[in-house]
Amino acid sequence: MPAKPEKPTSEEKSPPARKRAGRVVKAGKGTPAKHEPGESVPPSPPAPPAGTVSGFDPAAVAEAHGLYRHNRKDGAYYLRGPDGVRDPNGVRGPDGEFLALSWREAKQLLRGIVRGKPQEGEIESEADRLQTHIILHRRVDYVLEGLAGHRPGLVNYEGVSVLVTKPPRLIEPVEGEFPLIEKFISELLPDTGDGVKQWLLFCGWLKYGIEAVRAGEPRAGQILILAGKANDGKSRLQHFFITPALGGRHADPGPFLLNDTAFNSECFSAEHLLMEDVASSQKKEDRQKLKQKLKQLAVNDSQRYHEKGRPAVTLAPLWRCSLSLNDGPDDLSILPAPSVDFAEKTLMLRTSRPSCLPGASEAERSAFRATIHAEMPAFIYWLLNHFEGLLPAELRGDRFGVRSYENPSIREAMEEETPHFQLLEMLDAAQPWLKSEKGFWIGKASALRVVLEDDGDTSDDFGRWQKHNNLVRCLGRLRQDRPGRVSYVHHGDGGKWKVWPPEKPANATPDTSADAL
Repeated sequence: MPAKPEKPTSEEKSPPARKRAGRVVKAGKGTPAKHEPGESVPPSPPAPPAGTVSGFDPAAVAEAHGLYRHNRKDGAYYLRGPDGVRDPNGVRGPDGEFLALSWREAKQLLRGIVRGKPQEGEIESEADRLQTHIILHRRVDYVLEGLAGHRPGLVNYEGVSVLVTKPPRLIEPVEGEFPLIEKFISELLPDTGDGVKQWLLFCGWLKYGIEAVRAGEPRAGQILILAGKANDGKSRLQHFFITPALGGRHADPGPFLLNDTAFNSECFSAEHLLMEDVASSQKKEDRQKLKQKLKQLAVNDSQRYHEKGRPAVTLAPLWRCSLSLNDGPDDLSILPAPSVDFAEKTLMLRTSRPSCLPGASEAERSAFRATIHAEMPAFIYWLLNHFEGLLPAELRGDRFGVRSYENPSIREAMEEETPHFQLLEMLDAAQPWLKSEKGFWIGKASALRVVLEDDGDTSDDFGRWQKHNNLVRCLGRLRQDRPGRVSYVHHGDGGKWKVWPPEKPANATPDTSADAL
């Protein structure tokens, strides 16, 4: 039988004596206590591993990787995704584009860069310190997929911080030929009766818009208005040319411009504000509001951004606005009445159907789109590098790059519907200048009212007209738009209006004393 193990002695049962680290003693009554070191001194805590607490800079990591947090209760985190990196849902982030993530997902993408667990001697992990820094110092007020004309990154404007997450999709210019594009644009926008090359004006308008977007520098641009027959290609110009050239993004501002809604946030992610066949009220008040909003789109650097459920703020998008419509009287009546202040902020062109438009088959349409797409890099290269020398001095403009312009036939069609030109038609029917040997009629507005009320050809029309319109105001508009037909001169009794026949006599002296009312 195996021998029984011996029982441990009392000394073996006792644990080894612990060495004391020291004790507190007092030498005597009234003397302070002091520490006497013992047989051992407790070891100091181990030094933190290299690259943890002492070497980790959360601010530098957050800046290097573009980390931000949305300043809302359920705010997401945003990280700039280098080319090829995919978020946890499998979506690839192009170079510079920001990914929306939970903090857990962000830590997953930062593995190998930021430690997720505390090391020996640390209270917080590197990930904890990074999250705290982002919450305290890198919160943003708004996150937009795109802000027109801006690259991805943080934008601060008038105290509001905005994180832009996606860039415009710019076409890389490549030198080459573009025969279909050249034929399409030159035939769609032919020369006018007044000798103006409409296609040159359009190319200049587009060139300066492309330059502004590529540079990320706001620059004012006219409202482009395209009017012509149905299905003549003007919508193709908007979708196949303007939108791709300006960054590949468009939005319809119509509901906001026409007072259907107060919210316009979707417009701020697109460089091209595109409107087609707009249906609007023909009331004078509504057209006046539309005119003021279009003018603001054209020239204002800052715009009012209003997102549903959030207060409105001011941002600075880079927009180009185009509007296409048919040239019938009812269609043109949606546009603001012709005026000097609106005309100087518009590029109004008449369109004509190009011979190169595809037929009705889908195969022809697809081939047309594919050819335009293939030629766009060469067209943009030509605009940026060779177009400038082709633009004559008379078509240039200091403010917009190209001069503002209204096609005469479109303007004439629009004028037919305006109250002051309706008044001019009645004046031509009454011919008050025939009652004077001076070759023109002169008198006060009240006297002119009597002439129109008493004339058999105008009495009924004028009676209906003056129920809704002001005679003096419309005479003032004619004085601005047709100074060769209506003028105003001061006299001792307060001033009188002059009304000239359609063509002034050769010996007529222009008024130099006319003053604004």
